[in-house]
This record gives sequence, structure tokens and C-alpha cells, in this order.
Amino acid sequence: SRYRLYWTQWHDRQGGIYESLLDGTEQTRLFTDVQWPNDIVYDQEMNRLYWCDGKTGSIEYYDFDIETRRIVHEDFIRQPYSMIVFEDQLYWTDWNRQTPKIEYSDLDGKHRNLLINTEIKLPNNLAIDYDRDELCWTDAGLERIECIHLMSLIRRVVYAQASYPFDLTVSHQNIYWTDWKTKTIH
Repeated sequence: SRYRLYWTQWHDRQGGIYESLLDGTEQTRLFTDVQWPNDIVYDQEMNRLYWCDGKTGSIEYYDFDIETRRIVHEDFIRQPYSMIVFEDQLYWTDWNRQTPKIEYSDLDGKHRNLLINTEIKLPNNLAIDYDRDELCWTDAGLERIECIHLMSLIRRVVYAQASYPFDLTVSHQNIYWTDWKTKTIH
């Protein structure tokens, strides 16, 4: 099998999910009916491509093995933004301005749970700190970066002076993030 690259793109208020070979050749538009594709995650173990649609408030996946598309969640999500798969769980942020939150469920949508809904304002992107078994996120509304240990549920502020933290990644003892206001990578 050949390695593939997957991405989301918006065109004139119509979104799509695309794929190509790693060198950029053989570009294909997989799905044309995804309106605001905010995030995309490939789960190699399940051979599934997950995405969230900020317009419809849904999270879906496509199973490459059985060539089937399914909705994972579409109820009680206002604007899903970021997702991550970790240890057979799907985690996502909801940008809902009245009740922002971070939730999780099994990969098929069962056993849905609320993880964070207090002291959270605009949760942007998620990352896993594998060294600490923590889920980390940027919160542009509170201008900080936080993490929560996934077993003990102990929550900690990692950095509290970001102006508009957006995307992030964790590598060993370092956290890197982008900032929309300063237009820099920290």
C-alpha cells in the first residue's frame, strides 16, 4: 500500500477533504459535502479518517477497509473544532461560545463523556503529551495553554501569557504553539 496525505480545504464557502501521494501527485477530492472542515485525524490502527464539520456540528469518519462513511456525533455539539485519537478514544473541542467544552468518546461514538467544561473559553487545538499521559489544549479566550492528566484528571496551566494561542504540538519536554495575534511560533 502507498502512503497518503490527507487535508481539508475551503473553497468559496464549500469545503472538501482531499488526498494525494506524499509527493503531492494524484490529488483527489474525497468528499465534497463537508461544509466547514475544521480538523482531520487519521487513525492508522483502525484505518479510518475522522473529521469535524463546524457548520453542521458533526464528527464523522470514513472506514477505508469497508469503504463506509459514518456519523460519530451530531447531537449537542455546536462547533467542533479540533480532534485527536489516543488509546482508542476520540477527543474533541467545541467552540460553542455559551458552553465551550472538551469531550471524548469511544472511536465509534459510544460512551461519550464530558472532560472539561469549567474555566474554559475558546478551546482551539489539542495535542497529547505522551511522556506524561496528558491531553493539552490552547485556549485563546483565556490566553493560555493547559493540560489534563488522563487518568488522575489533574489539570494544570502550562503557560498563562499567550495572546491568542492556536495550534500546538508536544515533543518530549517542549510545547510549541502558534499565536494568531503575534503571528509567531513559540
